[in-house]
Amino acid sequence: MSPMKTSTIPRLELCAAVLLARWLTRLRFNGIFAWSDSQIVLSWLVNPHTCFKVFVSNRVHLVRQLVPSCRWGYVRSSENPADCASRGLLPSDLVKHLLYWSGPAFLKDNVDTWDMSVSAVPIEQLPEAKVTSLSVQIDPEGEWFSRFSSYHNMVRVVAWMRRFVGRA
Repeated sequence: MSPMKTSTIPRLELCAAVLLARWLTRLRFNGIFAWSDSQIVLSWLVNPHTCFKVFVSNRVHLVRQLVPSCRWGYVRSSENPADCASRGLLPSDLVKHLLYWSGPAFLKDNVDTWDMSVSAVPIEQLPEAKVTSLSVQIDPEGEWFSRFSSYHNMVRVVAWMRRFVGRA
């Protein structure tokens, strides 16, 4: 399901991750492995959710809250059974499509052999990252600093001046 408002592919993939997380909360497992063919979504999930704009931040936080112990991995699009129906496969062909019904071949291997590494996209290159800017203005030393031999002496003289003005 996609929202009525047009959205980017990574945002839709993130919505799919939220949907998966909601389904996984209804089931009891010893260990949960989830797969996505979107490296952007996987990078969003491994970075702090506060680094992103509101839409992405809320969904990343929700996924982590719903399935905190879930291990996310990358699956190539060519091995992703969820893509079979969305790539124009006819229903008559889908019934016989082995990938759709059995999943990628590596799932039949031992769990220890699965490649669960996520090649994280640097946060600066991710879409939806918050832009933060910092502006600093450095004032050159004023004439006050040049009139005193040390900072301590300057503080002492300014304190005496403030006491004098305060009594007047």
